[in-house]
Amino acid sequence: MTLFVLFTVYMGLTKFDILPKMYSDEYLQAYLELVKQAEGGAEKPVNGKYKHEEFKELYDQFVNRHNASNQK
Repeated sequence: MTLFVLFTVYMGLTKFDILPKMYSDEYLQAYLELVKQAEGGAEKPVNGKYKHEEFKELYDQFVNRHNASNQK
């Protein structure tokens, strides 16, 4: 019963954007939105790159640095 109540409260708080949603995808929701915008033609490339390409490069650098610092 407690788990049901906690889950219900969590769902309510995420619906009103009080708490962030949990994602199980490899990439963040923001990345997927940028890809969707580029595929839909809502975005033009700047210097030959779309925003999602630059985001992915920077995100991968961040993940690699984080993984390297955890292995020490």
